[in-house]
Amino acid sequence: AAQAVLVVRAVGLSAERKARLSVISRQKQELRSARLRMLAAADVEQRRLERDLADGPLRHLEAISAELPRLPARPAMLADLRRHADAAIEGLRDLARGVYPPVLRDSGLVPALEARYRHSAAPVTVHGAIGDGRLPQETELTAYLATCDAVAAALSGAASSITVELTRTTGTLAVTVRDDGEPVDNARRADLQIASDRTVAAGGRFQLEGAPGNGCGSVLWLSLPVRLGRPEP
Repeated sequence: AAQAVLVVRAVGLSAERKARLSVISRQKQELRSARLRMLAAADVEQRRLERDLADGPLRHLEAISAELPRLPARPAMLADLRRHADAAIEGLRDLARGVYPPVLRDSGLVPALEARYRHSAAPVTVHGAIGDGRLPQETELTAYLATCDAVAAALSGAASSITVELTRTTGTLAVTVRDDGEPVDNARRADLQIASDRTVAAGGRFQLEGAPGNGCGSVLWLSLPVRLGRPEP
């Protein structure tokens, strides 16, 4: 009789454990879905901002710039006004490109990163081995934004040389960013928190470490599932 009681109790505990595991699994899936919805909403907002910049301030500044030569004023004053207007236009264009650069949409991740850092304050070398086919748009955008954050953090850390390596294997995109700037500290990690959160929300992995050897610089490594939201095993 005692043995039968133990068996019944064990069966009950097993069923309870399975029920709890089922609840945990469902909660994890709900959290992952919520994260993906947040990413999608952020992307929609970024594109809305890009359109608003193009349809609003940029259009008005371009109209002003076109009309300036017709004003009856001193040539030096007109030249000064034109210079300020052109600077504002270029600044807004840079902002719009930073939100969702057309080259990323049209040509892909590697060309977008190369274009972004063609005139960087410190040399940024981009090596890409991701094949000829395009990655999913969400994967490209997540990798692009995280890489830009990593490069910006490296530049703020006085890096004089930065290398970005992209590789694609079956089902995974890996990005490695190396720099020779200041050692990794809490401020650097804080600067990259958004990039880390975005990568993890997309089902990927994110790791920042100090460069081996003399302790200067950093190595950032992130991986993303090519099918967004599907965590690596």
